[in-house]
Amino acid sequence: MHSMKVNFTQQSFFNSLFILVFLQLGIAQNITLTLQDMLAMTDQNHDLFINIDNGEGDTLNLLGYDLSNMSYTQNTINGVLYNIYQIDGVTLYLNTDNT
Repeated sequence: MHSMKVNFTQQSFFNSLFILVFLQLGIAQNITLTLQDMLAMTDQNHDLFINIDNGEGDTLNLLGYDLSNMSYTQNTINGVLYNIYQIDGVTLYLNTDNT
């Protein structure tokens, strides 16, 4: 596994600021975040968008949380399907289908 290169991009969407986290495509990446990391990356709305590519072997670890055992809703935004998790005040929009 290569060292992680993360691109943080701020964008306005429906009048709210959110952060997009893109992992470098083509290289397996591993990102680990805490709740404090997620809160620090967001504004007062606490919306965090993360796009990972499971086909490339990317992994997302949230310390203290097991996404595989958490309930979520789904929504398509700009043609991208997101799993939406509510995590202690943060709304995590996770796309895992960047193949």
